[in-house]
Amino acid sequence: MEKSNRNLIPPADGKHYFKLFLPLLAYADMDNPLIIGSLEDMKKRADIFWDDPSKIDAFIDDMDHNRTTMRVSLTQEDREILRSWKRCKREMFYVAAHRANGSLLVDSNDQVYRVLGIQSTLEELLPELPIMAMTTILPWKDVLITEGILVPIYINNPGNIKRHLQAVCQQALDQGTVITTF
Repeated sequence: MEKSNRNLIPPADGKHYFKLFLPLLAYADMDNPLIIGSLEDMKKRADIFWDDPSKIDAFIDDMDHNRTTMRVSLTQEDREILRSWKRCKREMFYVAAHRANGSLLVDSNDQVYRVLGIQSTLEELLPELPIMAMTTILPWKDVLITEGILVPIYINNPGNIKRHLQAVCQQALDQGTVITTF
């Protein structure tokens, strides 16, 4: 039996996520087959959908009507999950803290989000804090995840930023305003 990690979505959900996300990446630019390059290249491909979420509907419609050479069979749950991604939040976040039940990311408005990893925890991916990361936060069922692509930007002399982020996170935790789904 697999050990449960409260910083990750369940392993079956991780597989389900990639079953949806990887074809979405390939569909983003059908004329240029997906070549695994840099994180920045993958991020640009994913951002095609986050910049224009209506393209998610086009993906679903094309898959449902076999209008591409891709053959992706979508269930009703798959369609609901994909449509929920239109509520994504994409920006440069501070990864401020790793806690027992998820990592805390802070946006440019000092909103705090509790985010789980997909197959690796954010702590495994970004152990040194604080750090900035360009990513997209997505709803996954009743929690938040990142799209799985985090482009880190290291902070020189993070002292003041670290103190500010600790205060912002503590206030959100104390007031119960940490965003855990949307």
